[in-house]
Amino acid sequence: MSCLTEDRLVEMLDGRGLDAARPAERTHLAACEACQDAWAGLAATAEVLSGARPARVRRLWLLLPVAAAAVVLFAVLGFVLARSEPPPPPPPATSELVDAFLRGDDEAGRLLALRGRSVLPALLDARRRAEASGRAQPLHALIYAAKRAGQADDPASRKLHEALDSVRVTIDMQRAPLDSLRGYLAEVTGLNILLDDGLPEAVRMSAIDLTLQDLRMRDILDLACTVKDLDYDLRYGVVFISSPRRLWRGEGGAAEGVLPLANRWASEPPSPQHEALVRKLRTMTVDLSFTATRHADIRGFMQELAGINFVLDPSGEQAVRERAVTVSVKNLTLDRILELLTLPYGLDARLQNGAVVLVGPRP
Repeated sequence: MSCLTEDRLVEMLDGRGLDAARPAERTHLAACEACQDAWAGLAATAEVLSGARPARVRRLWLLLPVAAAAVVLFAVLGFVLARSEPPPPPPPATSELVDAFLRGDDEAGRLLALRGRSVLPALLDARRRAEASGRAQPLHALIYAAKRAGQADDPASRKLHEALDSVRVTIDMQRAPLDSLRGYLAEVTGLNILLDDGLPEAVRMSAIDLTLQDLRMRDILDLACTVKDLDYDLRYGVVFISSPRRLWRGEGGAAEGVLPLANRWASEPPSPQHEALVRKLRTMTVDLSFTATRHADIRGFMQELAGINFVLDPSGEQAVRERAVTVSVKNLTLDRILELLTLPYGLDARLQNGAVVLVGPRP
């Protein structure tokens, strides 16, 4: 037992020995035998241990109990926090949300809408089930909202959406080819409506029965597409009807078989050499009306009309050799027409030496 605490004696030993003592402590040590004995024992022990460990370790060994206690404390805190805040559950799968929505869960519909266009394949697959569950109308509204959300910043698409949402049509067609329905709707509404030329001819000419009174255009399109397992999008400046597989990427973003949204040149800054050409492509509008016409003849017509050279690169020749093309549009800009003449046929376009070069499929 000593008058000075053990911690203070250790602190002095780890410093400069007795030289680290304060004046009052030196006076006390000189007179107190108990403190002298404690100091002597501690100093002897330190001398023995100093030969078995480096000097730095000698200083640190005194902190080991504190460090061990800290480790235990943090471990306990981590365990408590882990028990009090479990990890959040994984988000529900799209299929689970679709099933819940068809059962009447509108909150599931809100969550689906937040996922954007990636859920459209799953929603379109559910159209037939929605009819049996009585949820066809809410499902069509959800599909339309997802499409519109992806085009909110595009003025041209916004204008087309407004027309689909406001123009009303009466129709009575029995055993009419699908392409005839498209032509009738385009005529009575003034909208550019196209069937994907890449669809099989049997689908394009398949018969359909529709008798509808004063119905919105988008509702008519929804009904016709549901019957034929097709869908539509506002793409390439037109109402473009095709298969869901060719229109929409799934949640994984798989692009196999999906039509690109635009020609690659349109997303690249034009070189000074092509600024005038780009300006003409994006501002000049033309009308086209061709049925089962060779691709080369349509390119020749556009070249003569617009004064732009359209060249078919050898890499794209196989894709369009003697291909019969059907296209009918009014007042559409050249860049949009170029998309319609390339992307559905596995082609792309680049600008080279002042000309528009049609090339083979993207790698």
